[in-house]
Amino acid sequence: MGMDKLWESKQKLDRINATNSEKPSTIAPMTYQRTSGPSFEERHKRVTTYLEVDLYREIESLREQGRIATLKTLYNNALRDYLRKNHPSNSSQSTQGV
Repeated sequence: MGMDKLWESKQKLDRINATNSEKPSTIAPMTYQRTSGPSFEERHKRVTTYLEVDLYREIESLREQGRIATLKTLYNNALRDYLRKNHPSNSSQSTQGV
């Protein structure tokens, strides 16, 4: 994206934010209570990868239809299943789930 496009996007975002800040908020901010146990970061490891376009489109279609709750859950379940079937001796800890 060129600098001109980036600047245009920033200006649009600034206009949206300015418009939204003029309206009174009717939604109370959400508060989250931390439960005991390990944090999200302690239970998860971020992984960045590439998918083939046809697989990504199919997954997105299933997600939009509500047939897949989250991509994270799909990937974790698929990898857990693969490890259980193809590497049973090495997968005892990695197939426990969170």
